[in-house]
Amino acid sequence: MGNGISGSRIGKIGLLLTAAALTAGCASTFGAKKEAKKNDTQLLNEQVALLRSELGSLQERLNQVDRGQAELQSELAALSERADQRRRTNITTVPKQLSIRQVQTALKKAGYYNDKVDGRNGPATKNGLKKFQKDQGLKADGIIGPNTRQALAAYLE
Repeated sequence: MGNGISGSRIGKIGLLLTAAALTAGCASTFGAKKEAKKNDTQLLNEQVALLRSELGSLQERLNQVDRGQAELQSELAALSERADQRRRTNITTVPKQLSIRQVQTALKKAGYYNDKVDGRNGPATKNGLKKFQKDQGLKADGIIGPNTRQALAAYLE
């Protein structure tokens, strides 16, 4: 060969050019993969941030529910205590039955009966009892049930 480049040298140069081209292709593929991973990582980080925000909101809501539950438990305990007190009051201070004399006496002290306390369940006693029941917020039926007995018993003490 007259130009001074041998066939083996041309082969080596060709080989080097092929290797350089392949390396450049690999580098660009590697760069694309690296960029894709960077984008995936950024997307995942955004999703994690969103989930953390949602978790914070849910934790705050759970705290509100817990506070509400504590308030309801406190109210329930107070109501239960009041109910127990009423039961104890009913058991200890309200007689199971009142005589007509006791009813007349209680009505007289409360200002609902002006006649003589005679033990007779006449019209004045019935009318006084119904007016007393009405003013106490009870059913004004003239029947001396437990609520009426409790209200009358306060005037017998």
